[in-house]
Amino acid sequence: MFSFSARFCEGAATEQHIDIPSPEYFHGIATRLINDALEECSDNAPPLCVLQAMVLTTFQQLATGVRGRAWRSLGTCIRIAYELELHLIDRRIDQDLDFTINKNLEKWILEEERRRAWWALWEFDVFASTIRRLPTAIDWLRNETWLPIEDEFWFANKFFPSCHLVVDPHQRWKLFEKSGNKSGRAWFIVINSLMRSAQSIWGSSRKNPQPISKSKGVSTPTSKSVEEAENEMNTVSDAIYCFTMALPLNLTHRGEFLSFRASKYAVTITSRQNDSDKYSIHIMKQLSRFMIYHHRVFRNVGRDADHASQNGNAWMRDSTAKGPNQETWSRYLDAADDIVAIIRNSSSDHIQYVNPYLASTIWLAAAAQVASHTFGPTVTNPKAVESNLDLLRLTFNRFVSFWNLSDTLQERLSTLESRLKSLLSNENGTSQVGQQAETTRQGKTVNQPANTEINREISNEPQRNDRIEDFTSMSSYFPSESALSPSAVTSYDASYTLPTAGMNFGGFQMAGYESWDSCELEELLTYGYGGNIAAGLV
Repeated sequence: MFSFSARFCEGAATEQHIDIPSPEYFHGIATRLINDALEECSDNAPPLCVLQAMVLTTFQQLATGVRGRAWRSLGTCIRIAYELELHLIDRRIDQDLDFTINKNLEKWILEEERRRAWWALWEFDVFASTIRRLPTAIDWLRNETWLPIEDEFWFANKFFPSCHLVVDPHQRWKLFEKSGNKSGRAWFIVINSLMRSAQSIWGSSRKNPQPISKSKGVSTPTSKSVEEAENEMNTVSDAIYCFTMALPLNLTHRGEFLSFRASKYAVTITSRQNDSDKYSIHIMKQLSRFMIYHHRVFRNVGRDADHASQNGNAWMRDSTAKGPNQETWSRYLDAADDIVAIIRNSSSDHIQYVNPYLASTIWLAAAAQVASHTFGPTVTNPKAVESNLDLLRLTFNRFVSFWNLSDTLQERLSTLESRLKSLLSNENGTSQVGQQAETTRQGKTVNQPANTEINREISNEPQRNDRIEDFTSMSSYFPSESALSPSAVTSYDASYTLPTAGMNFGGFQMAGYESWDSCELEELLTYGYGGNIAAGLV
């Protein structure tokens, strides 16, 4: 607890000239004590208190970065939770049980504590798995633990019904609403699960950029058509919309100012907690929208090629044009604008009272603004876009400073626009047959030998959607529209340009060269949690 709370004392300690150890100091002590406790347990299951301590230390490790140590620490926590059967707490729950009997009520209250430890790990699992684009460690089909209830019932030792988190997105929000549970944490878990469902439809593996089939709870690559994936995505999209309408008013942000003030009474839910719930749910709704519209934005890249060749490169920047990208970009950026709106209506110190994992969604909104400025339709008020970007950037920087997040994403964001503009450097056909393509990454310039035959083949061939989609689906970085394998083009030892939607993406190299390219552009805008390009989170 000290490792978590020490950061809140730093300002007061400076004013009063008190030497308070850093959060890292306490975290080191906690880690050593946890390791000692696990050694003592030997082959026996550790007690709940040890797992709760591990939850706190793992939370901080994941906030710093979803790297190997934090990733493995989370796995250990989940294994211990399985040992304690936290996934089966309500397997045989009887809602008609008489909870006026003290024995039954006491058991219920104790199990609520176990439920909360389980759902904390569930949130960590979704966050880390989304970052790394890997399957979750928790099997959703075998999750038979009810969602947490409101604090006021738990603190007052009162029973209140809840429900399981069902696998079917269409039924998920419906059954939860029917339970009558108005816990802000539980509603956040539901929208978080819908975000994950949207993300998983197009695959979570870097090495398998094809739609994912869910058979018996296991995600496996199949030849499922894009139409089937679209239907699944539409179902999730409808579920998110229904969730928004079903969300209790006290958890819905409607443009009011969120002060994040503490309550004078410890037994009541604080304004700070309620504001945090509103903020977190609102941000997660926007991330869910990013997940839905992301693949549609980039799926149109190939389809727009013919349209761009017929109407000229100016189509992408013509705000009056009615092309395939216009509506998708608009909806994508609406999510970013809604994030700006809630930040604008929150107190300046709100970053101290919300989950630091949300910082990467703030970063995504900023990256979307930058990408839209470079690739999207022309905006009518560029100064407003610039000021929105400043607000998002400053908010993200404060997250980094207070929660000790990695500063890698700060560096990425500061150079993002120049890197995206470099993708347009060949827009006027500057890449010619036999030309040396230069790409820069992490301060290193690589001269890539062009292959005359390949360049001639690409430049002379008509712009066909299947050819464009072949190249755009090569990337192992992001979910793609098609299930085409990159193996067909991995032998190309060449630098080439792709004339998609009026833009030539040069330098994608499957023969070992690295460059900033269209694939990384899509990766940038794939995950609100930062994506694998966000080296500071991976």
